[in-house]
Amino acid sequence: MPNLNTPKLPLDSSKCTTKQHKAKTLRIVTFVFCEENYGQILQAYALQRSLRDNYPKFDTKVIWGLPQAFSKKLYYFHRICGDSIYRFVRACKKRVLGSSIQESQAELDMRKRRGFNEFKQSHIALHASSLQHYILPQKHHYLELSGDIFITGSDQQWNDWGTAPKESLQGYAYSWLPYFTLEFAKPESTKIAYAASFGKRVFKNQAQKDYFKNALQDFTAISTREQAGVTMLESIGIESICVPDPTMLLSKEHYCKLIDSAMLDLPSNLSESIFIYTYGDSAFGGDLLPKILGKYANVVAVASTYKPSDTYNATIQEWLACVKECKLMVTGSFHGTCFAIMMNTPFFLMRIQDRASESLNTRFETLLEVFELQDRMVSSLEELESKIKENPPIDWGKVNERLKAWRKVGQEFLARELEPHHASIP
Repeated sequence: MPNLNTPKLPLDSSKCTTKQHKAKTLRIVTFVFCEENYGQILQAYALQRSLRDNYPKFDTKVIWGLPQAFSKKLYYFHRICGDSIYRFVRACKKRVLGSSIQESQAELDMRKRRGFNEFKQSHIALHASSLQHYILPQKHHYLELSGDIFITGSDQQWNDWGTAPKESLQGYAYSWLPYFTLEFAKPESTKIAYAASFGKRVFKNQAQKDYFKNALQDFTAISTREQAGVTMLESIGIESICVPDPTMLLSKEHYCKLIDSAMLDLPSNLSESIFIYTYGDSAFGGDLLPKILGKYANVVAVASTYKPSDTYNATIQEWLACVKECKLMVTGSFHGTCFAIMMNTPFFLMRIQDRASESLNTRFETLLEVFELQDRMVSSLEELESKIKENPPIDWGKVNERLKAWRKVGQEFLARELEPHHASIP
């Protein structure tokens, strides 16, 4: 179980003293690209909001845009012609040939109704990056990006997305991992990981161990979102601590103000409804949502990648309001669970049953253990129905005290690493 008392780790002064006078820009590297995952956007928002509130002298922004990958031909075309011509030719080609991915009108309407891009534009300070990622034969290289401090995290940015079937050190270099391990940062930049997540319990092979052991050597400080991540890093000789998800750095009151700042169109009878939020369809074999929709009278459902036609396309503020106001929340989402805890909303968490994705349950284990809410996880529709009938109470006073202590762990981790830089700014 994570330690709710902040560890007294020594500050690595050797990495701060030589750069204190220069530390002005702080860049966050995280997932912020989608238009369907509420938790992804809110964790990026929360980390930036917390950093801006506590360290106002920094120019804090979230880097927007994944690196552009170039083939050998495009690499030389880009080098010879320059970025402006390359972008112009690319835009013309797209206009003539059309997009390779055609979305249905229903999907376009869903994205417009949810307003994710509008939320990012109005609530997240984005740093447009022209970061290039070159992939050449026997060569992998990122152009360096200047910045004083880079923080990578949170969400599953250290999961091995896109590496299969290349289970080799070279394979990991060709994935997104170098971006999320800040390979592009200049040597003089400070690198910090906040609540990074592997989304698994163990490294799956030696190549992955070798990759992370090398990639994280020059980080000033590392924290993970799950206790399993601490154990994984210990196995390769890297010290880290477990901290709360960025969403938990902000208070319930903050999110209530965010809700109140928006025009809302909420479902009727929300206070008497079961609110279901699913991301993907791996919980209970993918058939849970339609079964619950047909079984209970008052159900409000929001789905991300799994999109039945009768779900509610909530904006981010409406989604938060649903968590806050509903009678009961049923979810298979990590961030859905985080917000249920913060809003003091009774909830049940659906364990992922899909064998290929089962390791993702590690995300839930630390979260539930911290708040001693392990009994809120269910493994079948029958167990869920039984729990709903039983309606076991939650000691919210105890939960809120643990939340306060858990939040302090994250705040003090960031303070140890950032305060020396911040104090040096006139």
